[in-house]
Amino acid sequence: MKIPLHFLIILLCTALPVIACWDPEEGTIARRNYLRDAYTELLEARLITISDELEGLYSRTGRLARLNNSDRKEAKKFIDKAQKDGKIGLAATRGSSAKTIYTDKKFHLDRQLGQGADGTFKVAVQLTTNGQKGRPKGSTTVAQVQMKDFPQGKQPPPERVAKALKQSLKTGREKTVPFETAKQIAHRERLEAQKKRNKVKKNGKQYKFRR
Repeated sequence: MKIPLHFLIILLCTALPVIACWDPEEGTIARRNYLRDAYTELLEARLITISDELEGLYSRTGRLARLNNSDRKEAKKFIDKAQKDGKIGLAATRGSSAKTIYTDKKFHLDRQLGQGADGTFKVAVQLTTNGQKGRPKGSTTVAQVQMKDFPQGKQPPPERVAKALKQSLKTGREKTVPFETAKQIAHRERLEAQKKRNKVKKNGKQYKFRR
């Protein structure tokens, strides 16, 4: 089939400005910058994941107080109630002194000052009585979270502190909540959303298989 000459002329006139303006070097630099940003994003997300995974292993040399299953459930309810009542956010606000923020018959929520000049401080859930008369023996701390590298006037989201307290309660070790930039928060939220989607997808497949 022969292509009309006028069509070829129109096509050539349309393509010439694009060809004339194309800069191979600029296109290469743009691709390189895009790939660099993408790899940086993936690396930062991976570093956050690795930090969370290693936290339980190396953040604390000693173990916290051990609870039986019944007391652990009560401690978890205490953390949930403290979060609901706004006490977790209050405890996670940097203060000039250690302070008991919230208490009930069995547990109390404390803000503890950290060591050093980097402004670190901790939030802890401690036993009030441990079922004994007088002062309990051994550690009375059942969950502990350290806030690290937070600038003055900044504090972690209360729900993140509550989640870390529950993880500390489960593992028996101190957890750390590091300061995150807006970009790092976006990465973490995307990763968590992807994990949830993968879990739902996996559970859906298992349900279909059982049927």
